[in-house]
Amino acid sequence: MNHRFSIQSGLKYNGKGHSHYSQASNYFLNFSYVSEVAVQLYYLDIPLTLKINIPKVGCATYVFGGGYLGLGLHGKRVSKNTFIDRSSEKFERKLKFADNEGYKRMDYGGIVGVGMHFGTIFLEVSYTLGIPDLSTDINVGSFDNKNRLLSLSLGYQFLKKRPKIKELRNEK
Repeated sequence: MNHRFSIQSGLKYNGKGHSHYSQASNYFLNFSYVSEVAVQLYYLDIPLTLKINIPKVGCATYVFGGGYLGLGLHGKRVSKNTFIDRSSEKFERKLKFADNEGYKRMDYGGIVGVGMHFGTIFLEVSYTLGIPDLSTDINVGSFDNKNRLLSLSLGYQFLKKRPKIKELRNEK
């Protein structure tokens, strides 16, 4: 029996985010600083992909592609301001997932990847491309804040279908 195509899904806990640098100066007050900002967002992603098995290349190899739906769970923003006299201050705050403050909770997009099975253990490399602009803060500026993620996954397949005894006898 040929099991070349299949549909797979799962749950993935992913850390996403971004960082940026900015510089501000006020020459009248002789005030200048550099700001480093790192945003860490954590999502529960549910991928739904079409998996295509590649026949006999040494191990069970496959490619996959499809979409995902993500739910924002929590996040934080860390800001560090360094002033011209080399003194610095650091701020940390929790992020809110709301339509009018912070980031949108729902994320969705496409996913593609390649993987290999070694018995019940699998190894995957995938790229996720988010579609919506997640930032709802009007003070952020005019850049798109979309999730993009290159990931390496190591997993265990719980329900591995075993061949039936008749199929084993026919192969001999």
